[in-house]
Formats: sequence, structure tokens, C-alpha cells
Amino acid sequence: MSRLVLLIVLILCLYCHNYLYAKSVVLCYHKVGYSIDDIYSILPEMLEEQIRQIRSFGIDIVGIDYFTNSYSFTNYSVSFTFDDGWRLPRSVINFFKKEGIKTTFFIYPSVIGGRGFFSWNELKELSENGFIIGSHGYSHIFLKGLSNSVLYREVVMSKEYIQKKLGTEVFALAYPFGVADTKSYTVASKTYKLSFIVEDQPIRDLRKTYRLPRYIVFNHTTLGQFREILDSLYDVSNLDYKFYRISSVVKGSSAKLYHFPVDYPEMSVVVIPSLSVGVSWFLPMIDRLREFNIDVWVFYSEVYGFPFYKYEVYYESILELSADAISLSLSKAISIIPSKRLVAITWGDGFDLLVYSILTHGLQERISKIISINPSLVGGTDLKTLQANVLLYKKLLSEKKYDFDNIREGIRTSVLLNLASLRPLSKTPFKKLFGERNNLEVLLYNLSENVNLRLNSLGMTNFIEIIQKIQMSPFYPFAFVQPIPYLLGINEFWLRVSKVSNNFSEVFVFYNEMFEKNFDKITNVFGGEGEKVNLSTVEIFVSDDVSRKILSLVKKSSSEDDSLTTPKDYEQQTNILVDRK
Repeated sequence: MSRLVLLIVLILCLYCHNYLYAKSVVLCYHKVGYSIDDIYSILPEMLEEQIRQIRSFGIDIVGIDYFTNSYSFTNYSVSFTFDDGWRLPRSVINFFKKEGIKTTFFIYPSVIGGRGFFSWNELKELSENGFIIGSHGYSHIFLKGLSNSVLYREVVMSKEYIQKKLGTEVFALAYPFGVADTKSYTVASKTYKLSFIVEDQPIRDLRKTYRLPRYIVFNHTTLGQFREILDSLYDVSNLDYKFYRISSVVKGSSAKLYHFPVDYPEMSVVVIPSLSVGVSWFLPMIDRLREFNIDVWVFYSEVYGFPFYKYEVYYESILELSADAISLSLSKAISIIPSKRLVAITWGDGFDLLVYSILTHGLQERISKIISINPSLVGGTDLKTLQANVLLYKKLLSEKKYDFDNIREGIRTSVLLNLASLRPLSKTPFKKLFGERNNLEVLLYNLSENVNLRLNSLGMTNFIEIIQKIQMSPFYPFAFVQPIPYLLGINEFWLRVSKVSNNFSEVFVFYNEMFEKNFDKITNVFGGEGEKVNLSTVEIFVSDDVSRKILSLVKKSSSEDDSLTTPKDYEQQTNILVDRK
């Protein structure tokens, strides 16, 4: 009888073990420092703030050796790992020591001792001070389709070499670029106790120790997105919104549909942002809409969730970011929102995408009204410009050249926004570029060059509140890529469209002087009304006067057919929606 009880206890322990480990997140970083152009270099201030966020959630910070101990139990856990072996500032190492954070460094021997990387002596010191050293391959090549000898060198010999140099056990591997194939998984599972891929998931099952997931943390990861990562630990969300992944034809990527619910919704609004002005700037307006019992849904296209880290699919995915692909995702998102009739709020090329989707996928019956803010009409308003753009984009695609300027601009602005939100009145660390300005002044100066992001009409106090709201949002302030196939498709679309049928959605446009010609074209093609305002796109979002008018337009929309099912009921009726849990 005692043996039976012991067996039952053992089975329960194994079950509980797997369950408890399903509440663990492993974070993947690369560098820490002040860089204005490195997507992998996180600010020291941001790293410290992220750790404060973890503590505020009541989450334990553990070393990855936690996953090798079958009898370790904790409610929730987060682990810190750094890839490649880049040297961290001494102040950061000391901070980890002070906070008792058992960080793991995944290194590859071929760069150790090189410029900007740890030396072997420094790594030995880290190991002796309780930090964990793991392997990141021998020379950081893709562990896919390799010969037996090369795979052995990268997976097995890297471990043996590091152990010999440091005199410590190397029990964990991080696959270079976060990917591998079945052959590599097999060799890794025989060589290491733990091996990690890159995937935005918490650890749910320790039976697959050869491919445990890690979240990448970039320098442009907002605190809101970081809190979303932490929230993935819980069975019940601690956030005031919910999001769903929308299946996409774009390899390695997915669109999302965010839901900002209210208790007693009177009607629903779907928000469709542009590439250059992300939905985070629209958050003050979302708050106002919810105050008036308006259910808000936000479409977050593949462009915002582009897989920067997985380089092997990078260029292939760029080619798949077409108007057809993104339009299909938007159509799916709209089709699964419970409300039968929606008011759509768009700006920039969000208007182009919505109109393209309506006319391509027959969504006229779902969209009762379009409220557009400074619609871009990608390519301009005249036939000659559209034709020239089509020829240019086709040429770029044939030559395999793409527009990556937005990546550089996005990294720069993200760094400045992070500094301004965390330490607005501190002097900028980039004095060579911006002089003696403080972080807030530098950000304002940087934004002033963008016609959509100018904030001349706002006082400093209001501006600080806005950027802190942006920092705590789950959205990027802008897309990091401007996909050529998407721009080509939209330009070709406008070449074809001159008039539409009378049953097209009602259109109202808020526009400034820069977008006046676009308003004229919209009224010629679709009809509709508009109002001219002397504000940038972002200033329109936060203007009390415009906000009241938008609320009035939304409220005036017909809601006769706007019967709402609950999201829970609707989720049971559709397979398109995939819950993040």
C-alpha cells in the first residue's frame, strides 16, 4: 500500500512539475548601452525599469538552472539571458549582482576577446560570481541543413571548448538566430540539458527541453509590450484589454486584433492605423471612446509584428507583405468582430488599406461610416505620380532593393522616446548629436521633422503624459518597415479606382493643409464631408475639440443593426480567432 501511495505522489509531483513550469518566461537580450542605431542595444534605464515591472508583478527572477531541478517550485518566474557575448557595462553587472539576478550569457567562442565582446578572463570571473555561461554555437551559423562534422563542431565542440576555457559545466544552448532543424534538435538534446529557440511564448512544457521558447527584447520594446510578455504567465489576464492573433499568409508573422472592451457597449469602433503613425499615439482617443461606452477594436497588421530576428525569413517575408496579404488579414479581423455594423477610424495609409479591403473583400455591409484623419492616398492624387510610383516599385522589386529607412528612423525615435518617458528632464546622453538639450527636448526636436508627429500645440506637461502613455501601451509608435509590395499594390489600386457605387460607406475626413488635395480626391471618388484643422495628425488625436467631434460622429452613426454578441460567445462560433492563451 505504501508503494502505491508513493507512486501516486510521484505521478502528482511530475504533473505539478510540468504545470508549474508552464508559468515561466525566458527573456533574450543582446546588449546594454547608449546606442541610437542598434536595434539590439537596450538602454540601462529601460532594463532597470523592466526589472522593477517584474518585481511589481510579484514574479520571481530565477536562473535557467531552475529548469534542471525537478523539485523546484515557484508561482511565476522570469529568467534573463544575453546572447553573443557582448560585453555589458560594469554598472549593469554590478546591478545584477545587487539584485541577485542569476543571468545567463550564451556565447560563441569565435568572437570572444574581440572588440566589444567579453574576454575569457571576464567570462571566468562572471562564472565564479554565480552567472551562467551557455553555448551559442561555435561560430554563430544557422543550425539547419549542416553536415555531421559542422554540426558536431557547432553544438558539441563549442560546449567542450567553453568548458575547457572556463572550467565550468555548460549545460545550456541557445540556437543561433533562434532556429534549428530536427537534426540539430537531436544532437542538442544529447549534449545539453536545455536548449532554447526564439518564440513569443512562455514555457508550457518541460518535456521538450531541446526547444524551450524565449522572448526577444529589443531596444524599441515598450514597457506596455513588456508587461504583455509578463501577462502571458497568467491564466487570467491582468491587463485591461485582450488580443488575438490573426492567421496570415506572411511567413513567420501574424496580424493581431486588440480589444479594448467596455462593460455596456452601445456600439463598436475599429481602428486602422497607418504605417508611419502607430496606434499608440491614438490611445488618448481610445480612452475617450471607452468613457462613452464605445467598444474599441484595433487592427495591428503584420508590418508591426515583423520578425526582425529571424533573418532567414526576412527578405522572403518582405516580398509577402503585399496589399493583398495585409488586406486579407484586415478582412478576417473585421469579419470576426461581433458587432454587425462598425465605425472605422483610420489615418494615413490606413484609409488606403481599408478602402482596398472594402472593395476587394466586399465589406460594405460591415462598415457603416469611415472617419479618416489626414488620409495619405499612398502615391499622391494625380495619375502621373501613381504611374511613376508603380514603375519605380516594380523596378525596386526586380532588383531586390527595399526601403529600410524606416528601420533606422524607428530605432532612433524609439531610443529617444524611451529616454524621454523614463527621464524627461535629464540631459541627453547623445550630446554630440543634440548638444545640451534634455531628453524631452531632444524627442520634440526629432519629432518636429515629421509632418504627422509635430506637437507644437502641446505644453510640456501634456506631452510628458502622452509619451508615458505611449510607453505603457502594447503598440509601437510606428511601423519599422515600409514594404514595397504593399505600396505597389496600393498605387496600382488607385490607378484602377475612379468612382465607386452609391452603397459605399459614409466618409468624413479631418485634414490639414498638407492633405487638402487628398480630401478633394476622396470627395470626388467617394463623396463625403470633411473639416480642415490646422493640426498635425498626432495633434488631432489629442485635441479636445476634434475628440468631441469624433465622438459626435461615432454616436450619430446608425446602430439599428448593431446587435452585439459577447466576445466569449463569438469565440465559440469561429475558428479564425486564435486566443493568445
